[in-house]
Amino acid sequence: EIPIFTVVTDLGSGHATWFTRRIDAIFVASSRMSKLALVRGWVRPGKLVECGLPIRKEFGEQKARMGERGTKGAEEYQRRMRRGLGIENEGDPVILVMGGGEGVGNLGEIVEEIVAEVSLSWLTSEKL
Repeated sequence: EIPIFTVVTDLGSGHATWFTRRIDAIFVASSRMSKLALVRGWVRPGKLVECGLPIRKEFGEQKARMGERGTKGAEEYQRRMRRGLGIENEGDPVILVMGGGEGVGNLGEIVEEIVAEVSLSWLTSEKL
């Protein structure tokens, strides 16, 4: 018999089919997903392993190069990255837009809406 494992990388939602009793172990990224697995599936607590999100070794190395937030090394790294992205003013906000498999929609259209809303608030001096 070959062991079967499921790795759930979503942090907050999941499909009941991921949490089947026929799996030998289920690796989840958060305690919220553990609770969801117990509610949605037929998983015994002993089969759940909370392990966080697996990341490539290079991400950890990059964090070490950046330094902790607020340190001179981290601030210099942020300045270099902003310059590389063409963001000249240090105080300009940066918005990171990401999407997953939950059908959030067209990210291009979402960004256009965000830009329109922010532009309108600047023109009318309204707070969002």
